[in-house]
Amino acid sequence: MRRAFALAALVAATALPSGAQESRPDTMEIYTVHDSDRERTTLTELRALLDEHDVQRWIVTPVVRIDETQIPHSHPVLTLHSRHNGDSMHLLATFLHEQFHWWVIERGDALDAARRDLRAAFPDVPVGGSEGAGSTSSTYLHLVVCHLEVQAMTALVGSERARETLASTTHYTWIYEQVMNDPRVEEILRRHGLMVDAPE
Repeated sequence: MRRAFALAALVAATALPSGAQESRPDTMEIYTVHDSDRERTTLTELRALLDEHDVQRWIVTPVVRIDETQIPHSHPVLTLHSRHNGDSMHLLATFLHEQFHWWVIERGDALDAARRDLRAAFPDVPVGGSEGAGSTSSTYLHLVVCHLEVQAMTALVGSERARETLASTTHYTWIYEQVMNDPRVEEILRRHGLMVDAPE
C-alpha cells in the first residue's frame, strides 16, 4: 500500500491538450511507491524545497511519485528517484525539469515553432550517450526543457548556483552546454514566448 502525503488536498493529475493554458494547481500530492527509508527521505526533502521556493507558477501536474527503482520521467505521472537525497539543488532541478515537460504541452504551437528553429540552428545534434537525449526529436525538445530548467533555477537560486548545479550533471551534457552558453537558444525561445520570465 502506498503512503500518500498531501501538501494541502488530494488532487488528480490530468494532461492538458496542446495549446491549452490553465491556472496552476494550488495543491499537490506526493507519495512514495515502496515506502522505503530512501523514498521517505526524498519526499521530506522535496516538501522542504517546495516550502522554501516559490515554484507555483511552473507546476502543471500536481501529483509526484517517488520511486527509487525508476529513472525520473514526466508522464504519465511525474516520477522522481532517490538519487539526489542530500543534494537539494539537483532534486529541485529534476523536479522542475519534469514539470517543464508538462509545461511545454500547454504551449504546443510555440514549442513546435521553437523546435523548427532549433533544428535550423543546430542541424547536427547528439543522440544518446551522456550528451544527447534518446532521439533527435527528443534532443531538440530537451534544448527547450533544459533551458526552461536553467531559467527557473536561476530565478530561484541565482545564476552562479544554477549553472554550477546543471553543469555538473552527467546526462544531457551537450544540451546543458548549449542552453547555458549559446545565446541562440535563448533568442529562439524568447522569439516564441517560451521564457519563464515573460508574462503569462
